[in-house]
Amino acid sequence: AFSVDGAPVLAFVRGDREVNPVKVRKVTGGAVAELADGEWLSRTTGLPAGFIGPIGIVGVRTLVDHEVFAMASAVCGANAAETHLRHVIPARDIVGVTAVDIRMAEQGDPSPDGAGTLQLWRGIEVGHVFYLGTKYSEAMGASFLDEHGKEQPFAMGCYGIGVSRILAATVEQHHDEAGITWPVSVAPYEVAVLDLARDEGACARELYRGLRAAGVDAVLDDRAVRPGVKFADADLIGWPLQIVVGRKASEGVVEVKVRAGGVRVDRPLAGLVELVTAAIFRARSGEPLALPDVAADL
Repeated sequence: AFSVDGAPVLAFVRGDREVNPVKVRKVTGGAVAELADGEWLSRTTGLPAGFIGPIGIVGVRTLVDHEVFAMASAVCGANAAETHLRHVIPARDIVGVTAVDIRMAEQGDPSPDGAGTLQLWRGIEVGHVFYLGTKYSEAMGASFLDEHGKEQPFAMGCYGIGVSRILAATVEQHHDEAGITWPVSVAPYEVAVLDLARDEGACARELYRGLRAAGVDAVLDDRAVRPGVKFADADLIGWPLQIVVGRKASEGVVEVKVRAGGVRVDRPLAGLVELVTAAIFRARSGEPLALPDVAADL
């Protein structure tokens, strides 16, 4: 039961469905559709809340969903306290009411043309649009002349993209059991240099400085902690590319790991900065990361 612009409206759907208030408002042409209070409903219609049915309603606008008329047999309120009607055949017993679409759409519902079924996915809001009315334009004296030459205040609105919401949406779509898998385009840092061989620290620092000088957002993890901690943190934070400087660094070889997908490959230090820089620059524009023997969509 609804109050639509202050007038009672009854909306009936199948028992396992929910009524969509927006559809009720549109069907009735009202400006505001709100669930009616039981006491108000009884006072305005004389009907007992909880025992209302679509049969024999007089003087109250009544809406019945299409699905109700397709039911072979039903139970509904009898419009009398503590009373229901059984063995109701809606197509036969509900008269004087036009079928309308007022139910809440659900997963699996057929499309209007019968070509498919409705699929639902969860989403996240990343932008905002607000209607400000004339509150600020009146205060600022911002106005225009209408077609009659009369001064009117501007109707204002504002919109914006939520940075934190974009990050949340990105993480929601780019993660695995180990942590975040940032795309290069929004990663806080693009490459992590993990220094596992403390006695070879100069090699890690040289790589880090070379990447920074080439314009790559790199971070150096030279903490005095166990390698497992560095690996776990790098995966959790989700830097797109990891360069692991280990014992083989003395032989001129390091390990390169693509975070998304976990592809690992040993690469020579010679020319590595140029190789990684070129790949990162391409990935910034949305192209897949393309290192020799490494291919993953970042």
